[in-house]
Amino acid sequence: MVDLQIERIEKLMGLDGVNKKITPFHPKHLWLINLRDHEKKYFDYIPNYETYLAKNTIHNAAYTGFYFGKPVVSFGLLNMFPGVAEAWLIPSKELNNIKVALPFHRATKAFFDNAFHLFNLRRIECTVDVTNKDALKWIETMLFTKDGIKQKFGPDGHDYAMYSRLKQ
Repeated sequence: MVDLQIERIEKLMGLDGVNKKITPFHPKHLWLINLRDHEKKYFDYIPNYETYLAKNTIHNAAYTGFYFGKPVVSFGLLNMFPGVAEAWLIPSKELNNIKVALPFHRATKAFFDNAFHLFNLRRIECTVDVTNKDALKWIETMLFTKDGIKQKFGPDGHDYAMYSRLKQ
């Protein structure tokens, strides 16, 4: 069943399933990703962060993207309430290269475009550290709308921007 879902999602995402593919997320993938500094801090603040993601993500709604055999991004949806999920994405430094980033940028956009139907959602939300300019730019290109600022929200006391995307 998961293999069929992976194939379906890869097709929706426009990935070739060979050199650019996704697999179900596994916590060990995060130890293989060349993490950016903004993402490294979560491992310090949240004990067993990778296990937390694996346990709280909606069943079959978490993936790792591989580019020529190397994991470059993990992403998924955390269950908040019935019909509401929080998006998470952990990018690698390799996504600074447009050639690597573009297929996964398109893939994650397709994932969010189809997530409402695939996972029976009405709202997907996301919080982004206001100092993480790359993440702020990315979430807006995913067609999320800024809801406001959560002051002193993050584990480091930073303000976080709250974004959401609603089922149309």
